[in-house]
Amino acid sequence: MKNFYITKLGCDKNDVDADVMRGLISTAGYNEVYSPDKASIIIVNTCGFIKAAKEESIDAILTATEYSKSVRVYVTGCLAERYAEELAQEIPEVVSFVGVGHFDQIADILMENEPKKIYRDSKRIGKSFTKRKVDSTPSAFVKIADGCNSKCSYCAIPAIKGNYQSRNLSEIIQEVKILAENGTKEINLVAQNTTAYGMDLAANINIIDLLKSLLEIDGIEWYRLLYCYPGYISSELIDLIAKEDRIASYLDIPIQHAHPHILKAMKRSSRELINADWFNSLRSRIPSLTLRTTLIVGFPGETDEEFQYLKDFINEVKFDHLGVFGYSEEENTDAALLENKVSQEVINERQRELIEEQKYISYTKKKKMLHSQVKVIVSKKLSRTRYEVLSKANAPNIDSAFYIESEQNLEIGEVVDVVITDISFDSLLGRSK
Repeated sequence: MKNFYITKLGCDKNDVDADVMRGLISTAGYNEVYSPDKASIIIVNTCGFIKAAKEESIDAILTATEYSKSVRVYVTGCLAERYAEELAQEIPEVVSFVGVGHFDQIADILMENEPKKIYRDSKRIGKSFTKRKVDSTPSAFVKIADGCNSKCSYCAIPAIKGNYQSRNLSEIIQEVKILAENGTKEINLVAQNTTAYGMDLAANINIIDLLKSLLEIDGIEWYRLLYCYPGYISSELIDLIAKEDRIASYLDIPIQHAHPHILKAMKRSSRELINADWFNSLRSRIPSLTLRTTLIVGFPGETDEEFQYLKDFINEVKFDHLGVFGYSEEENTDAALLENKVSQEVINERQRELIEEQKYISYTKKKKMLHSQVKVIVSKKLSRTRYEVLSKANAPNIDSAFYIESEQNLEIGEVVDVVITDISFDSLLGRSK
């Protein structure tokens, strides 16, 4: 039996694709191992979004090719889609480069006696999501669409993944049912723009229809929406989140910046909604709303005054969670042609400054949670009495960690009520009731 090993890199959407490949390859009769030195096949599922991610992916590919001459190395994901020809020239040891539209054919590719060097076609969306192999965990990400129709000036995603492509609603429902039967309690819905779901489908359906269908599935404690674009957050969606307890009162809205000039240069849509009044209106309509965003600092032409405007903005809105990225110049994007580049030193300093600013904002908000009661899902046992847990207000692997103490033995996936007893800059601590 051939042993295979997968290296996962990049975002949670990439992780979903990797899990589909794991399931398909296992079903084809291969044995998954969890150490590359035990594998005869290594698959590196890459990210090609920004410079740091590309460098990490290249390092992983080179490491995989060093294990043994008998190991067959396959490269999948965004880097394979974007740079297959160049990589094939530079790293001939790789058997095949499999782009984002062909990950669902990986088992067939592995079994070919003489596979092609490049498989690529971003116009098709990979399928077979119901075949995915998910490690035993009460939380899972479900990718409901791929690609993007936005033309943000700094972003290469449309060039890599093509236009927005929604998955079939019935297939998503089937996937979630399988996850629920396997013990998953929390579902995180993801796409490049989750709230745009259905916009490209012939059937007249949207994210509201998807959520209502998913709410009919037993066993899932709650659903969370990640990557929501402001212009697609409808009044109907706000009302549904506000009234439905099984949809987490959590919105991840990646605004990238707040200054009108920078937003225009970024070619961000719905720029008029990026103001404190709009975010305050969301909070007024959704009780206990948790807000998350991501920002880019050091975009070409960003002045000290525009950076200060952004800093003032986050102090006014006070997001619960916030990620900060330094601008990364991507080839063949409009932003790469802009002048007045910001030095890397300044980018790093602005990134550090915003991260520090947000630490205290988040800490202040956490202080208000002390002694409050929260429903959580047990996700991992760390010691005899300590557990890691999931909550509606904390997205897994993204936001602050949440731990609890319990003298009672708790099962993974068990839902318990806890009281928050202590906080730190990067975590919460509670005690089961």
